[in-house]
Amino acid sequence: MQTPENAVPNARIDFGIFSEAFDLFKSNAGTWIAVILVTGIIQVVISSLSRIGRGDPANAGAGLGIMIVMLVVSAVVNGILYAGLFGIAIKQVRGEETSIGDLFGFTDVIGQTIIASIIVSVLMTIGFMLCLIPGIILAGLFMFTLPLVVDKKMNASEAVSTSFNALKDQWLLAGVFAFLAGIIYVFGFFLCLVGVLVTAPVAILSITVLYRNFFLGSSTPPSSGQIFSPAIPPGS
Repeated sequence: MQTPENAVPNARIDFGIFSEAFDLFKSNAGTWIAVILVTGIIQVVISSLSRIGRGDPANAGAGLGIMIVMLVVSAVVNGILYAGLFGIAIKQVRGEETSIGDLFGFTDVIGQTIIASIIVSVLMTIGFMLCLIPGIILAGLFMFTLPLVVDKKMNASEAVSTSFNALKDQWLLAGVFAFLAGIIYVFGFFLCLVGVLVTAPVAILSITVLYRNFFLGSSTPPSSGQIFSPAIPPGS
């Protein structure tokens, strides 16, 4: 599969996107709140299971093994959930109808989604171990990875390299953008957890709108009810 690494010439990172993302959230708030509630419940269940076997000195070896397995499972599940969230966001910026079921509407690329999530997680972990800032920069450079897998049906390595090549000339701005998106996401947890129902979708939509500007050939959102016609169709 041949896909241009930067489909839109001279696409630039625009911090005004955060305002647009909030407007998109407001126009589809019901679906987003429901989806975040579902993903939150799943994440809580996985987190609870990961605690099995902890704190039992008599079964320390087995407990450690279970913990490692559950941490891997948690990483995989989170990758799948985030891919689903990006899938919903991509449909919305295209002007398509969205629903809770879209959270699991990408089973055709679930394997590549898992691989891509693991690759990016490992790279970012290494980056954060090198004094935080490299991790933030890598988070920016690889923020298009999951959207590319879900939308363009790229394999994991192709999506990682495509995201990197699209953003490498703006690596500092990309890092700042990803950092701000992360701050927006986390901020919701300080608002009695309820705020994350708003901040999580806004963070996801912000990255997706930026992805649209780089790969779908439009810098303006579709009007209500209008089907967005991308420069490059999905999967091409």
